[in-house]
Amino acid sequence: MPYRPRRTAVATVAALTAPVLAGLGFAAAAFATAPAVPAHLPTEPSAAETTDSAPAPTQLIAAGPGVFTPEQRAGSDRTVPRDLVEDRLAEWVALPGQVDDAFCTGTLSTERPGQFSTCSITDASGQKQTYYGYVAESLAYGSDFQLFYAEGAPLSDEATAVLTDEDAAVIVYPVYDETSAVKPRSLTSQRAVSAGNRILELAGQRDLRIVSVLDRVDLTSPEPVEAVAEDRTTGAVRTVHLLPVVMEGESPVLVVSVEAV
Repeated sequence: MPYRPRRTAVATVAALTAPVLAGLGFAAAAFATAPAVPAHLPTEPSAAETTDSAPAPTQLIAAGPGVFTPEQRAGSDRTVPRDLVEDRLAEWVALPGQVDDAFCTGTLSTERPGQFSTCSITDASGQKQTYYGYVAESLAYGSDFQLFYAEGAPLSDEATAVLTDEDAAVIVYPVYDETSAVKPRSLTSQRAVSAGNRILELAGQRDLRIVSVLDRVDLTSPEPVEAVAEDRTTGAVRTVHLLPVVMEGESPVLVVSVEAV
């Protein structure tokens, strides 16, 4: 079942079960073409930041689905307001019964490839933590977008491209069901094909079948792996990416990003 960051309680299954039951606190996502529009103003990198090995996020939080208002849909506005970006982060990171103060640098839009919002959250003790917010278009029925937060450091360029590709949409779902006796930390290409197809089927995408995954999928790292899928109705070949969601103390989740036709 869904997971929350190490400081929070487990999310409800309804929040994640999606395409489908409203979205499975982790249901659906994806994107590409226009130049990136950063949600923050870059600063001069320090000596530590210019080293070859950039820090990796401590975890990637799949914060669940959302919908646009009828007015947004009518006007083709695909912007997630800043207050929603802040509220969703505070909701997922705060301890039960505790209200944390979250601040993010701006809105997010499914039409801005490469965009992220830099967020800081302050708990009741005054401690601050930095998160980086991302939005992806949702493929799951009943939702328009999915929100994600990387803790401590931004995602890699490759992972950012997968989550913010305006020409793709995502599904978010746990890799294993609760009855799985064995839960390995990585998936061979063959097992990744099976896992990806199970998620597509749960999301109602029964005509789309992944036929190959190009590499092993490390479920402990939020790095995407490319896959090839075939539409069994039309025969069209589509690019798919599998991106693990790494949440401390929880079973792994996969973001399945599907290229638009």
